[in-house]
Amino acid sequence: MSSMQNAIHLALESIRSISADASFDFYLGLQWYDKRERDLDLFLSGPRTAYFAWIPDIYFILARKVIKTEDTQYLSISNGSMLYDRKVSVTTPCETVPFRYPFDSVTCKLFLSSYGYDDSKVNLQWSEDGISMPKSYQGLDYVGFLWAEGEATKILETEVSQYAGLEYSIIRCSMSFQRLYKPYVFQLFVPAAFLVVISWSTFWINISATPGRAGVGITTIKKMEI
Repeated sequence: MSSMQNAIHLALESIRSISADASFDFYLGLQWYDKRERDLDLFLSGPRTAYFAWIPDIYFILARKVIKTEDTQYLSISNGSMLYDRKVSVTTPCETVPFRYPFDSVTCKLFLSSYGYDDSKVNLQWSEDGISMPKSYQGLDYVGFLWAEGEATKILETEVSQYAGLEYSIIRCSMSFQRLYKPYVFQLFVPAAFLVVISWSTFWINISATPGRAGVGITTIKKMEI
C-alpha cells in the first residue's frame, strides 16, 4: 500500500472536567484519498460503517480512556475521496502548576498516531481547521476554567517518531486553560481571613477572664458558621 495523506480535524463538542486529567468529547474527522474506491459515490452511517472500507487505525497515545460508540459515525465516499467522522470521548493527562493554585493554568495534550502503519503507509497531518470548538461551547465556566490568555491557547504540531526501526507520524495538540480563581477567593480565602480578624477580639478581654475569652471565641465561630 502506498503512503496515504490523512488530514485530521478535531471538533471539540464539550469538556466534561479538567483537573490532573481532562475529559473531552470530540468529533474525529478524517480525510484521505483511496484510489481503490474511485468508482464509488456512497454515504454510510451507523454501526457497520467502518467495515465497508479501509479506515485509518488512529489511536490516542497516552490517553487514560477512550470511548468510541458505533452508532455515532459516518463514511462518505465520492470518487475516491474519503471522509470519515466519529464521536470519541477521551480522558487525557494534563500538566498543572500546584504551587500557584488556584491562580494556575492547566495544559492538556493530545497525541494521535496510526497504530499499525508507519509513515511510509499512513502520513498524518492536521487539516486547515485543526481543532475547533462550536461558539455555543466557548464558555467553560461550568468546569471552573477559561481559555488561557496571554499564551497560545491551542498549539498544533506534527512530528515523526521511531519505534521498532520504523518511523511513525504523530500529530499533537496542546490546549491551555486558566482556572477561575474568584470562587476560591470568596469561598475560602476571604472567610478564613475574616475569621482570623474577628478572633482578635478576644485580645481586648482581660487575660484573667478565661470564661469570657472562651465564650467570645466560641460565639465568633458560631456566627461564622451561620
